[in-house]
Amino acid sequence: MSGHWRADQDSIKRTVQDILESGKDLIQVKPILSGNFEAWFELETGLDRQMAYKFIQAAEKFGDGMYNNYTSLSPTVLYLISAPSTPETVVTQAIEKAESGEKVTVADVKEWKQRCEEFRKESNDRRLKIRDLEAKIDLLSGQLADAKPEIIEKLPDDYEELKKRSAEAQAELETIALTRRPNNWVRSRQRSSCVTFYRILENSNIKG
Repeated sequence: MSGHWRADQDSIKRTVQDILESGKDLIQVKPILSGNFEAWFELETGLDRQMAYKFIQAAEKFGDGMYNNYTSLSPTVLYLISAPSTPETVVTQAIEKAESGEKVTVADVKEWKQRCEEFRKESNDRRLKIRDLEAKIDLLSGQLADAKPEIIEKLPDDYEELKKRSAEAQAELETIALTRRPNNWVRSRQRSSCVTFYRILENSNIKG
């Protein structure tokens, strides 16, 4: 069975091209070996089974040659940007930097991932705040609708204040989407969850 896989314990090289080629072969071998795949990989290579999945993930993401300069990336960076948990905007950032001739480091990738996570959390917090304000406005609106007309002379002060705060929160959320976006993110490829956040934020409106 090892003849179906070109990389063995003696010939594996930690170059990006070798990793991608090995990953492609592992993708073909895995279904044949079924439940014995991990044990076979460790026996044949002497490597931890997690390395097999790193090879496979890298091949699945970059094995089709969609990026011309992926070979300039280090193996460690390749593993990081191939991981399912890495947002596509981070992948795009790494590839664009590599294509420009700059070196992409592990620290770069970790920083981009952290920024993306911070933006996601902040956006979620703002959305929850807006949702809470809208719920309070809806509650007051319902109370006003159920009240007797002769008792209502003007809208409660709290009602207008809540509407104002909701509008301010929405404006602040839109500002974050424009100003907190990491530099050079998503120029031609907008395929990540963070990109989805930007679109949602730019198109969302608060109920009046």
